Amino acid sequence: MTFFEKNLNFYFSVIGLSVNFFFSSFILVLAAVYGFFEFAAELGVLKAGIFMICQMLSSNARSIIISKKSLNRSRYFFNFRTV
Repeated sequence: MTFFEKNLNFYFSVIGLSVNFFFSSFILVLAAVYGFFEFAAELGVLKAGIFMICQMLSSNARSIIISKKSLNRSRYFFNFRTV
């Protein structure tokens, strides 16, 4: 097995994350350049909202992983992050 084959899952995940992260920014810039300012503004607000939700939930996931022993604490973090 070659070095590339061992890390194939890593390469695919990096490519997938890059496409997911940069594609909306690319569309946002193209929309603004070609004069679709309202669409660009709506896409920017949507992207910021989705990013905010993902950050809140990923922080919640880290807290749950760290505090595996305390189920009540995990529930508190989840409720705190979703409210």
